[in-house]
Amino acid sequence: MKTLRLIFFYARGYLFFTSLITCLSCYLLLHNGTGALTALIWLKIATSALGTWGQKERRKREMPFYRNHGLALGALLGLPALLDGGAFVLGTIFIVELLR
Repeated sequence: MKTLRLIFFYARGYLFFTSLITCLSCYLLLHNGTGALTALIWLKIATSALGTWGQKERRKREMPFYRNHGLALGALLGLPALLDGGAFVLGTIFIVELLR
């Protein structure tokens, strides 16, 4: 439980940024239809990469604290990225099925 709290405390800025992009992508997909799906997937990939890089740079000085608790950078951003990617995929599948 303590580890999950540390992970989500570290990644709260990343999760906020990528959640906004996920919501925007789902809205644009619903509004524009499946023709915009390819562009939205690339938008999501690019903004997730940008968010990961930005989070890593912003929290660079705090890494010794997280390493002392046994957490590497992959663990700190892996779970939040997996959750955000899963939310994007599930939202996209739901909207595409809705538009059929």
